[in-house]
Amino acid sequence: METLAGEHLVALAVTAAAAALLAGAAPAHPVLARWLAVVIVAAYLTEQLAIVLRYDWTVRRNLPL
Repeated sequence: METLAGEHLVALAVTAAAAALLAGAAPAHPVLARWLAVVIVAAYLTEQLAIVLRYDWTVRRNLPL
């Protein structure tokens, strides 16, 4: 998929809208805040696993330092 393809832009917009909605509602709802944290960690770990499975993982590029 190209970086600025229509499908990619729609996925980015949906992700941004969901993140804004959850981040805005999280302070008022502790359970929602906890789920938001779980989703963020799961997304990070899933991304790292996908990179490892493609044999493309390197310390220099993939660790958030």
